[in-house]
Formats: sequence, C-alpha cells, structure tokens
Amino acid sequence: MSAVGGSNYVSDATLLAWVTTQQDRLYGDLKETMGFQQLQGEMSSELADIKQAVVAAQEDPKKYAALEEDMKAFVAKYGDIPEFGQIVDSVKTFQADVTHQLDKVRGSDAYGQKMAQYAAAVAEHLANGGNRNDADCPKPPEIEISRFAQATTDSWIKALDEKLDASSTNEQLGMIHLNELKSTIDQSSQQASQMLKSNNDSLNFIINNFV
Repeated sequence: MSAVGGSNYVSDATLLAWVTTQQDRLYGDLKETMGFQQLQGEMSSELADIKQAVVAAQEDPKKYAALEEDMKAFVAKYGDIPEFGQIVDSVKTFQADVTHQLDKVRGSDAYGQKMAQYAAAVAEHLANGGNRNDADCPKPPEIEISRFAQATTDSWIKALDEKLDASSTNEQLGMIHLNELKSTIDQSSQQASQMLKSNNDSLNFIINNFV
C-alpha cells in the first residue's frame, strides 16, 4: 500500500518499519540486561567463595596463598565493571593485607632456600625424563603466615556479607527490570497488530466509500 496523495496516511510498510526499530531497541535492552544479570550472578557466587576461603584460611594459614590468587583473579575479572566498583575495592583491600603478609615470608632467607631446593628438585626430575605435570613432580614450598587478628577477619566477613546482600538486592531489581522489558515487548507486539488492523480497517472504509 502506498501513501495517498500528500496526506498524513502511513502505509503498512512504514508502520512495520517503525515497529521493527522500536522492538529491536527493546530486544537490545533485554539482551544487555540478561547478560548483566548472568555476570551479576557469577560475581556473587565468586564473592561467596572468597568469603568461605577467608574462613578456611584463618583456620589453616597455608591456604592464604590460594586466597590471594582467588582475590587477584576476582579483581582482574570484575575490576573494569563500574557497577561492581565498591565490591572490587573491598576485595582489593583484603588482598593487599594478605599480600603484605605473604611477601614478608616470600622475601625471607628461609623461603629463598626452600625455593632454591625446589628448583633443584624440579630440574633433577626433568633431567630424569619427567615433566612438570607428573604426579610425582616436586611441588613448590607452601607459604604459611601468622593468622590475622580475629577482629580483622571478622570485619572482612562482615563487609563481604554486606556486599553479598547488596548484590542479592541488585539481582532482584534486575529481574524486575527484565520482567518489565518482556512485558513492554509483548505489549508492543499486540499494539502493533492492533495498529495494523486499524490501519487496514480505515483504508477499507475509505475505499468502500469511493465505490
């Protein structure tokens, strides 16, 4: 159907093009929100893992080295996402404290001697035809630091709990936004169908009056 003369008539094709543009925008928002919701869930899960790792490391200080790696990985993964800025900053603060204590051990003569012995043992293993993936390949020396003051780890855990609660609230708000977007898309589809039907009914009315 084409436009009639210089009137304000809108053809089905023009109407469909407009509807398609609007729905494409809405679907874009929906896709972006779904992606962020998934990322939010992953972040919350990893943050909860860090909380458990803090508890485990306080019970067994040898686990602080693994906790340090977990926190570094968390910061690297979520550090560039503005919405997670406060959470990442908290984890960075905890990591700095742990790294400071670990570095004291890593910089000691005793640990240096252990590392030298480890390197020699690995070299011997490789020289005998083994490789680093072998189950019997020498493992690096464990790092054990003094336990942090209980008040310190309690404050970390409290802060992590607060961040997890806030994250849970944000996830719920995100789900509400998803439902709103889906509802808007459904409504726009229904309205588009009604508009097209109304457009055709109006045109048929005009044509019938000319017959």
